[in-house]
Amino acid sequence: MAIKLLFDLDGTISDPLEGVANRINYALDAFVYPQFLQINWPNISP
Repeated sequence: MAIKLLFDLDGTISDPLEGVANRINYALDAFVYPQFLQINWPNISP
């Protein structure tokens, strides 16, 4: 049985920005760096 995975990092199916930003903030917090308070990136999806 083959396992198939679908990665959508460009935002065509879903918007991964919130999850990616949370993980970046988690890593910054672990190394005692200030977190991003708000990320306002433009929607660059097609």
